[in-house]
Amino acid sequence: MEPMPVEPTKLGQRWAWRIFGLAVVVQVLALIYAFSERSGYGLIILLPVDMGTAILGLIVGGVVSWRLPQPARKAFWATGSLCMGLTLALFGVGCGISLLSLR
Repeated sequence: MEPMPVEPTKLGQRWAWRIFGLAVVVQVLALIYAFSERSGYGLIILLPVDMGTAILGLIVGGVVSWRLPQPARKAFWATGSLCMGLTLALFGVGCGISLLSLR
């Protein structure tokens, strides 16, 4: 039995959410490490990790977009821009928590 074909819009959205999920996992692991480090130096790692995650996400997004069929790219980048906004919001929350914990 052949698998059902996936419509291009759903395919693009699915790949954008997968990349977003990986970015969230990396950021949450960085937050856990930062707050488990008792010396306070763990908070310094948040900025490079979050910026590196955003840059790496854009690079991976470009590669995935290149490999997707043409009709799926529009949905991929539309969903990806929403995911990037959510990633930056998570970054802001992490920075806010780290600033509050320095007091």
